[in-house]
Amino acid sequence: MKTKYFGDITIDEDKIITFPSGLFGFENRTKYALLSFLDDSGESSEDVFMCLQSTEEPDLAFIVMNPYYICADYDPYQIPESLLSEIQLGQETKHTVYCVTVVRDNFDESTINLKCPIIINVENKLAKQFILEESDYSMRYPATKKEV
Repeated sequence: MKTKYFGDITIDEDKIITFPSGLFGFENRTKYALLSFLDDSGESSEDVFMCLQSTEEPDLAFIVMNPYYICADYDPYQIPESLLSEIQLGQETKHTVYCVTVVRDNFDESTINLKCPIIINVENKLAKQFILEESDYSMRYPATKKEV
C-alpha cells in the first residue's frame, strides 16, 4: 500500500486496525495501520511517536503518541462501559492508548490531544476515538511538557 510518510510498504492483514465508526472528521475511513517512524520495515513498536496510517487513503495519516510519556497519571477511562463494549473492551482486555499529536517545525509548539484518546483493543484490532467530556484534559496540551 502507499503511505504518506513511508512510500510503498506491505502490511499484513492481521496488523490492520478497524475503527467501526472511523475517527472524528474521517468517519468514512475505518482501516488503519500503526507504523513506527524508527523502524524501516514499518513494523509497530513502542516508539514515543507513531504513525496511524489509513490503508484506504494514502495521504491520510496521523501522528500519535502514547500519552503516558507526557502525563504519567493520564486517566482516559471515564468512558461509559457501553461505549467500550463497541470495541469489545472489558476490564481484562489487552489494549493500548494513543492520542493524536500535532508536531510543529518548532517542536516546542507541538501539542497532543488528551481530550480525545484512541483506545485500541490489541486482541481483536478494533479501535475507537473517544471524547472525555467530563474531563479537564486539553485538546492542545504541550507535547513537550512532561508531568510525573
